[in-house]
Amino acid sequence: IRLYEEEGFLDVEAELETTRVRVNNTAQVNIRVNPGQPVELRSVVIRGNRRTKQRVIEREVMLDVGQPISPSRLSETRSNLYNLDLFRLVSPKLVGDEEGSKDLLLRVEERPNILLEAGGGVSTDQGIRTTGRATHRNIAGLGQRLTGLGSVGYGWVGDEWRLDTATPVWKAATRYELPYVPGRGGRLVIEGLINEILQEPSWRMSRSGGSLGMDMRLSDRSKAVVGYRVQIRRLVDVDAGMLVNGDPWLSSLGLDEDMDGVPLLTSAPRVVSGGSLLLVHDARDDRFDPRSGVNWSTHLEVGDGVFSGTVTMRATAQVERLIPLGPLVLDLVGRGGIGFAQGRSVTLPLEERFFVGGGTTLRGFSLNSVGPANYSARPEIVHPGQTEPAIDGLSLPQQPAQWVATGGDAMAVGTLELRIPFPVIGLHKMDGTSLVLFSDSGHVGFLDPAVVTTSRLE
Repeated sequence: IRLYEEEGFLDVEAELETTRVRVNNTAQVNIRVNPGQPVELRSVVIRGNRRTKQRVIEREVMLDVGQPISPSRLSETRSNLYNLDLFRLVSPKLVGDEEGSKDLLLRVEERPNILLEAGGGVSTDQGIRTTGRATHRNIAGLGQRLTGLGSVGYGWVGDEWRLDTATPVWKAATRYELPYVPGRGGRLVIEGLINEILQEPSWRMSRSGGSLGMDMRLSDRSKAVVGYRVQIRRLVDVDAGMLVNGDPWLSSLGLDEDMDGVPLLTSAPRVVSGGSLLLVHDARDDRFDPRSGVNWSTHLEVGDGVFSGTVTMRATAQVERLIPLGPLVLDLVGRGGIGFAQGRSVTLPLEERFFVGGGTTLRGFSLNSVGPANYSARPEIVHPGQTEPAIDGLSLPQQPAQWVATGGDAMAVGTLELRIPFPVIGLHKMDGTSLVLFSDSGHVGFLDPAVVTTSRLE
């Protein structure tokens, strides 16, 4: 019936007649199909759009006038209109009494043009933040979207739980999106960014810049994103142990190749530019609770060296395979990454290097702690007088140095998980919860033997 419906036979009927032969225990089945008359699309009528241009809706209709009506294309039309994020309700209906033809009546209910959002919070790495966002989702009725975002707050002073109220942290960003570029399922995105702060365990960076990208839906399960960006970056703080010879940041920090001296913070700016390509394919049976299928992605980033003088390439890939074993699920995940920098004894800058360790890579290890490391002096922290007696005599004063993971320009991680739903082990009231047995393995390092860390010397 579905095959006939896809060809426009919307009133198809099918009957099964079964005759059993008891002598040899077999049966003969006769299938009688009455397809009726094919139904063609006579016209498309759109109702309910007050601000959205008619052509914006019409270009998402997957049915052609004069052609047979396909239920799957009708469903795809509905999905396309919802993906525009312009409508609260999309209701397609076939109407008409004439035999062999129908009209498509599309009723839509528009969302408000202006969307305002506000929020805030406290985090252990970023400090206190408050954020506001304003979005115009339907400029000139063409489905073009403009979003402005602002954020302000205070970070922590060094490793202390004390807010740095003398230097507020702020960020401003804008994003302009043009749908249907270069065609259906595509979206052109222009972004601007001012003073975003990135905070990692061993470094903090501010960056500003702009980017131009194109988001393209290749199929229901695949998409591609290409882009180009230019950014001005500054290291606001860095643990000296993070630095290795060949890091492009050395000159911006006032250090030579041997890393003599003390880094100058905030660093001199580095202007970086380059393109990127992201491919994603998700063929899992369910995106929230998958039990079978494959999910893979690959990301290529190239620094063209137009401004910084350092040409870089960074590629990552991830593949996940889910295998159902009765009520159990075997989940296999492989991740890999590799990076290159132009020149002898040159490696990726610290913010682009690969790190391993933590809940998403190697569970049981601290965040980003696995791999090459430098034995570096601990930063001096001035403790309040009330806590100094408690700290005196403990481990920190007796350990004036620490190991600082530097990351690397090559990475591989493998994960094996066996998911056991609780009902399988008799806990029927805890449906939706699983016991997971897992094993992780991974490696991170430098490709160029000229890049040396303390751990390597030891």
